[in-house]
Amino acid sequence: ISNLAGGRQTGFLNGRLHAGDLPIANVEIAIDRYLLITDEQGMFSAELEPGKYAVKINLGTIPITFRLESLAEFEIEIVEKEETTLDLAALATAAIQGKVLQDTDGDGQPDDPAVGVNVRLQLLEDSGASRFIATNGDGSFAVRGLFPGNATLTLVSRPLGSEIVGKDSDEITLVSGQINEVIYLVKPAPVISQTFGSGDLRIRRIEFENDRLRSGTDPRVNVTVQGNPERVTVNIDNNIQELIPEGDRWSGSIDIAPDLSDAPLPYVVTASKGNEQITRNGTLFIDSQAVALEIVITSALKADEEMSISVMTYFTAQTVGVEHPFGEAMELLETDSRLWEGTLKIPKDTEPGVYTLTIFATTRQGNSFEEEVGFRVVP
Repeated sequence: ISNLAGGRQTGFLNGRLHAGDLPIANVEIAIDRYLLITDEQGMFSAELEPGKYAVKINLGTIPITFRLESLAEFEIEIVEKEETTLDLAALATAAIQGKVLQDTDGDGQPDDPAVGVNVRLQLLEDSGASRFIATNGDGSFAVRGLFPGNATLTLVSRPLGSEIVGKDSDEITLVSGQINEVIYLVKPAPVISQTFGSGDLRIRRIEFENDRLRSGTDPRVNVTVQGNPERVTVNIDNNIQELIPEGDRWSGSIDIAPDLSDAPLPYVVTASKGNEQITRNGTLFIDSQAVALEIVITSALKADEEMSISVMTYFTAQTVGVEHPFGEAMELLETDSRLWEGTLKIPKDTEPGVYTLTIFATTRQGNSFEEEVGFRVVP
């Protein structure tokens, strides 16, 4: 205990972040406006004036093979001439990280320089817990906080017209403290345009959210066109739908009829300018097993903790809700376009085990979709 300048008395904060006997270094801990970083022994300390302070642990700085068991945000009080001790606990867990990269020539080697691919993967643990994972802009992804056991990681969707090169899934043994590294390769679809007239219009790229779709959805499409067209349309099943310009890209949501059977679904994109018109043909696939809801939850947590729930819909939803085993169904809130979020409190008396959520959503046309996802309550 010491005095600050001017003779003011202070107290001392001393803490440690660890997983059993393992110290956790280089983790950022904010004490109001002060930023502390744990040392090689997991220790941190500060000399502070008496008073209450908000503590916030930066979860992004915790190594991927650890899961924080203590609260990430809480309040402490520093008392004059006294020492305050914080013992912050974490759990050693398994993790998966990897990349999905472009392989333009399909030779089994990623392009140089590397180009990431936006895809979705599904992780299914042997406990029954499952989750969907979306890659970042550079094709990278990471899953942390996994418990020991076996899991299957599968690439479930990819850009329209692309092909998987080599494997599309991995059987993974999860071991606490270990990171499993994986990589997938995707060959992009060839860019082919059909041009009519003598002008400079070119359809450079057509990007649907997925090339496998559920009937009754309205997937987004982006069409990149060179030559400043006046109009761009998509014709699916004799239903011509207008796109909206955004720079050199034209975007919109395309209504898919609700009564279509599983089968190829041809489409035609047309760009026009004056008397000039170009078209490009393609094919989508109606698949009753395609992903309609991308669900991200806290897949392992303790009783009395809050589960974060995030649902991305591949259609314009009117409502999205969750049926759970702890009481009445709850509704999620749309926090961004097609992104619905909420939290679910796990009751204090919940026994350890695997439980199931049912996510249900209603489209603007009145169609409904639902999907089950498992999670684990741990001791």
